[in-house]
Amino acid sequence: MKKLRLYLEKSTWNFYFADDTPEKKEITIRFYEKIKRGEYEVFISDLVIAEMNRAGSKKKDKLLTPYI
Repeated sequence: MKKLRLYLEKSTWNFYFADDTPEKKEITIRFYEKIKRGEYEVFISDLVIAEMNRAGSKKKDKLLTPYI
């Protein structure tokens, strides 16, 4: 069976740290666990990485830490 191919933009990483919306955070964590297990083939663009690099230093470190 072919894996579903997904393009991820920055907001998916933001929800990983969304303490103010625990339901979105939990869904996102479960989603990234599926990625870790190889259930999806994921892609991001250079533009997304550039946008993450423009974040403040604390947030940038979190966004650029590989969770997958």
